[in-house]
Amino acid sequence: MRNNDQPGIGHIDQICYVTDDIEAAVAKWHREWGAGPFFMLAGVKFPEWTYLGEPQDLPMDLVVGQLGPMQIEFIRPHSDKPSAYSHAMTGGCVLHHYGVVVDDLKEAEARLGNPVALATATSAGGTPFSYVDCRKEYGMVIEMIEGREDVLGIFSLVREAAKGWDGNDLLRPMPGAEVTP
Repeated sequence: MRNNDQPGIGHIDQICYVTDDIEAAVAKWHREWGAGPFFMLAGVKFPEWTYLGEPQDLPMDLVVGQLGPMQIEFIRPHSDKPSAYSHAMTGGCVLHHYGVVVDDLKEAEARLGNPVALATATSAGGTPFSYVDCRKEYGMVIEMIEGREDVLGIFSLVREAAKGWDGNDLLRPMPGAEVTP
């Protein structure tokens, strides 16, 4: 995951798509790319979620799985109101962001030149993350995730579940799904 000897911010740990059909996206990525297994959080709301600096109530379905050495995520927002996902809500399955696990969120944002934070939030375990608008520079949003125990645990769970996986039970509930990641 994080490589402190690597120059720059780090490397891409996750690729995320916004979709209106998570089940179809999961099936397609498994069939065509061998991704999986996938863990789902239905109707999740992240604590302290903001959009362009303003509090926002935005439930979503979120699925994470393994795609080779990186995590793949699918998000289905439960609202079409303006949000960090609006530009990717065009129907189908649209690339939204790369996720990067960093040691220090503010330092990593500064290394990118402090781009506009489309959304900020914390995980249920208190880990801060942000979606920074790098569409002009990289063609997409970048999610900066501070590498704390709760989030690293989810990355580990997904990665370990993929080892030796037999292809069954493709889409399953996230363990402890009553709590947001």
